[in-house]
Amino acid sequence: METLTTPRVMLSGIREGAGKKLLATGLIHELRRRGISISCVVRDSCLLQTAVFRRLAGRYCICLDSHLLDDSQMLYQSYMAGVGADLILVTGKGGLYDGNSPGDLKGSDAELAELTLTPIILLVDGQGWGNSLVALIKGYFDYGEGLKFIGACLNKLKRDNQGCPTPSIDFFNRCLKEASLGELIGAVPAVSLEADLPPADVCQSKVFTSLPRSFFVELGNLVNKFIDIDLLIERAETASSLRLENLTYSPLPRRTRIAVSDDSCFNICFQDNLVLLKYFGAEIVPFSPLADQKIPAGSAGVYLTGGALGEYATAISNNDLMLKAIREFANSGGVIFSEGAASALLCDKYIINGDQYPGVGVIPAAATLKQPKQSYFESITMEDSILGPPGLVLRGIDTREFSLSGPDRAVMVLQMKYPDGEKHFGGFSPGAQIVSSFGFCHMGSNPVVARHLVDACEVNSKLG
Repeated sequence: METLTTPRVMLSGIREGAGKKLLATGLIHELRRRGISISCVVRDSCLLQTAVFRRLAGRYCICLDSHLLDDSQMLYQSYMAGVGADLILVTGKGGLYDGNSPGDLKGSDAELAELTLTPIILLVDGQGWGNSLVALIKGYFDYGEGLKFIGACLNKLKRDNQGCPTPSIDFFNRCLKEASLGELIGAVPAVSLEADLPPADVCQSKVFTSLPRSFFVELGNLVNKFIDIDLLIERAETASSLRLENLTYSPLPRRTRIAVSDDSCFNICFQDNLVLLKYFGAEIVPFSPLADQKIPAGSAGVYLTGGALGEYATAISNNDLMLKAIREFANSGGVIFSEGAASALLCDKYIINGDQYPGVGVIPAAATLKQPKQSYFESITMEDSILGPPGLVLRGIDTREFSLSGPDRAVMVLQMKYPDGEKHFGGFSPGAQIVSSFGFCHMGSNPVVARHLVDACEVNSKLG
């Protein structure tokens, strides 16, 4: 049995578009500037957003998506998020009570907050409101039976001549005090920024995760000025301890090294996977397929993440030494797991907007980039592979951005099933030590897969 005691808070909104991700980004920047180890959790599979959060926080970002994980798995990942952290910040999606179907809280922020005993800050688009805002906030607080609210935060307020929100936070606090609702965590004016955060769905045709430093500094300054961060931390510390009866946290000692692609192009994956690989004994070593010329020394395995191949095709195809290094690593029996656009890179060639580019040549096929159509999938392993024996179930998301001609000599190891009932082989093995998929698997949906992958790398490191 383990107990989650890490202070935590969920930033949830009254609706989609309330500004949760922007304020969360500013909070992460400011909290880390203050020396606080902040662990980020997002409620959904926003892989582009998690790439941004991870760089800001300096820690892997966890995705809790009820389409992919059951309650016990979400609790397990929540505990992992809290290990070594001073505070867990959960960023919600949509409105607080927006579930998967009408009248159902399944899949909502509210359901996750109740499951993990996470206190909630309600984010409200405050523009145009006066005293009537009290009724709105009170309605949200009263509707959430079993939830713990630690305050509200107003966003997108009008600015006065000095750039401060109007009406003022003092005005709203007086209104809330009359209704015994406590004071606001903050009141943030509307702001015009030089960049935008990434979209919710994954797209690998262009870069969405490389944002200017000034963007984060501006958001951090905004949060520092208009949100009471000390009060937020104080109230996050009131989170109840969460007893996890069936969880034993026993990370394995380091036993192998896995190189993971991580640069301005290749950075898209469920970072939960990396947390699990480390838990099962892997040392994670980042490298850049764009800038580096070889795979990190001593690596027994390579995890090639998805990325913006549509924008970096020329640059990566010109890095002959890296393409050669990956090919030689594969030919020498190195373990390779690839996802998304990285699987296209492993092909003989890939085609983007009609232009052909040379790939690594590990997969005897050609991949063509097309318009994305993101959906969930459930897959089952059909053959023995580095992911484990047949019959293992994995869930994840697939952007369906690539079509494949071939491969003629690859074993199909993952059969994917989509919500519309469509089935096809979406994972293949061009070699005994390689598994490639154009989808993104959440290993939290079956952690034993992460252990099998580390096991395969350990065997390879001993043979090497």
